[in-house]
Amino acid sequence: MAQPTDTSAIQRLVRGARVRIRTQWALEGATTATVLAAAIAALSIFAVRMRAVAPNTGIYLLVACGLLIVLGAVLSASRRLDDELVARRIDRASNLSDRLSTAIAFERALRAGTPVDPDTTHDLMHAAIRDGVRAAPRANIRAAAPFSVPKDWRAALGFLVISALVAGLAIPRADRNARIFGIDKEKARPGTEVTIQGENLVPAVRK
Repeated sequence: MAQPTDTSAIQRLVRGARVRIRTQWALEGATTATVLAAAIAALSIFAVRMRAVAPNTGIYLLVACGLLIVLGAVLSASRRLDDELVARRIDRASNLSDRLSTAIAFERALRAGTPVDPDTTHDLMHAAIRDGVRAAPRANIRAAAPFSVPKDWRAALGFLVISALVAGLAIPRADRNARIFGIDKEKARPGTEVTIQGENLVPAVRK
């Protein structure tokens, strides 16, 4: 029986590609979540500026928006990612004719004792695994798992700009300051009742 072949070189490639894929997924998830978070943040800031909610409540809402972005990144990056699928991506990007993915599939089958095609002997499987190990140095994980700008970056940027504008927007409020326009008896003697003409004045209370 053939001795097991060391496939650590292939496993290192798969781990490296998996990190890059999950990082890209996290970036995509965070960017998509930023769209929703920025919209909520804009509404929260507007509500605080309009005094519809208390400032402390607004702070809690903004913190929740930040946690929403983190949650989006984590959920996106934690999707299932099979080693054989990652190896196939490396194969196709590096023109390795499925050598790495075949090596991983055969190694799993040999380790687990899974029935295989009767025409595929153990010697053939071990030969395919060795062929995959020899092909590993030609693999290009950067081509297999490239980093790119998230597809939702424009929407996220737009909502962030809107949030910033809302935060700096001068919201007009009704003027509640007292204003005096005049008095009906400007030269009245002491003790004489007069009428003050103006707006936002507090009515006099007789004792």
